[in-house]
Amino acid sequence: ICSFISPDESIRSQVKELVGEERFHTIFMDADLEFCRKNKPDLYKKADEGQIENMPGVDSDYEKPGNPDIVMNPKDNGKNPEKIIEYLNQKGIFPLHE
Repeated sequence: ICSFISPDESIRSQVKELVGEERFHTIFMDADLEFCRKNKPDLYKKADEGQIENMPGVDSDYEKPGNPDIVMNPKDNGKNPEKIIEYLNQKGIFPLHE
């Protein structure tokens, strides 16, 4: 399992091509910028100071995925892991089915 910050559809398409369409799943964490800033304050401070370029939400845009496989929210009271495990199980990815 790999995680990629992919701010637009063209980058998502590139990643999908690299890992293979059958192995690519779009999991969208629908977190607002305020949550992101609180979650990673040092990272956003560096972006605000110009030490990091092309930071989605700071000096570049972020395009929400049009048709994600799962939409999660950081305020879901701990249910996000359950959503992912259920999805992986439905897809036969985890636990492994032989």
